[in-house]
Amino acid sequence: MEILWKMPTCSSGRSHDQLRQLGRREVEVSVHDGEQPSERLLFGGVESFRVTYHHSCTPEMGAAYDRVVELPRTAWLEEVCQELQSSGDPTEGLRHLRFYLDDGPCYEFICRTFRAEVSE
Repeated sequence: MEILWKMPTCSSGRSHDQLRQLGRREVEVSVHDGEQPSERLLFGGVESFRVTYHHSCTPEMGAAYDRVVELPRTAWLEEVCQELQSSGDPTEGLRHLRFYLDDGPCYEFICRTFRAEVSE
């Protein structure tokens, strides 16, 4: 598991977070703590995403607490790649990223790109 980004403050103090689809295959997760500028996490080339809440989160998901991590080849990533290949679509650059906030939710993406921005 590779750490791609860490939150500058603990997510336990956040006021809210929001998931938005920005375009056809771009998804944003914004995290606000009410005091600091919000963090915008942008996932591009998204083929699939899922959100798991609070007590449905597994202990394994906790390893991504307050950070975005890239997981090694997972069953979910393999499943998405197989579906794309069967349709003749490219799978190059796809990766499984995970981001877990205090008490959930846990956001997961099969995507091609990731970047973090600070939004005033």
